[in-house]
Amino acid sequence: MLSAPMEIPLAGRVIGHEGIGKVEAVGSQISQFAPGDWVVPASIWNCGQCQPCLTGLENQCEISRLLGLEFDGLFANTADLPPSMLLKVSDAVGGPDDVVALSALEPVATALQACDKTQMHEHSRVLIFGGGPIGAYAAMLARCSYSCQKIDLVEPIDKRRQLVASWCDEVYSPGQFAQSDQYYDVMIEASGDVDNINRHFLKMAAGGHIAVLGRCGRSLSIDHVDHMITNGITVQGCRGQLGGYMQKALELYKSGSLPIASLISEVVAGPAPLERLQQILIAGGYGQAAQCKRVLVLDAASLRF
Repeated sequence: MLSAPMEIPLAGRVIGHEGIGKVEAVGSQISQFAPGDWVVPASIWNCGQCQPCLTGLENQCEISRLLGLEFDGLFANTADLPPSMLLKVSDAVGGPDDVVALSALEPVATALQACDKTQMHEHSRVLIFGGGPIGAYAAMLARCSYSCQKIDLVEPIDKRRQLVASWCDEVYSPGQFAQSDQYYDVMIEASGDVDNINRHFLKMAAGGHIAVLGRCGRSLSIDHVDHMITNGITVQGCRGQLGGYMQKALELYKSGSLPIASLISEVVAGPAPLERLQQILIAGGYGQAAQCKRVLVLDAASLRF
């Protein structure tokens, strides 16, 4: 399905699609939430009525809209969101550390879906491109939740390689990995460089699964179609975190088996948080920053327990 071009209003758009917040007020017809509840929003609004939604493919909703892109997002003092997008997480919040950790629940759930769709199991040899939040959490899940046999990750930024190393067997720079002769059952492309798929396609073992998450706007070309056919290799797109994956990720966190906060590399708090965010964005180069997940605290008072 082709969607219409997105129009950004002249007044601008409030960005931000990953976070956690406390409910301030609810409509008169809302009973599942109450003021004071801690909630995590999904990044995708879906209608719940179209054919994909009715068949369990909410991520492919025909009129889906992206939070912080197609309607105003979370980088604001107050966000007005439909209750259908919210997951109550109050029973997992016992203090400020939980609030910080659960602010990353959305990328964890996105990574969890990729792990699930690639049919990971304890014998899987896993290759992940990209050590940003999605790739890093995919590595954590592959180790903590799927107990995979081998987990390798490729990332150009040294700081990110250090952050994710404890969840991997090997962490490579792209140049180092070019010399590798390993074979893999699962490939997760979370870096945005889709050429990685074609470049290393022959390293996929029989019955392998490839999930493509990183967007770059470029075409995907695969030269090794004979290898794909002979070995029954599957390539699939993997979008968002709907379909119950946020709830599943929350349960993993509550069980103590998923240390989400260990991959949060910086917490930005203090006076004038939105002004500080503006400085970070204007400075540019965020994609090349030595961060994995940076959390901005908009209301420091909410972290006083």
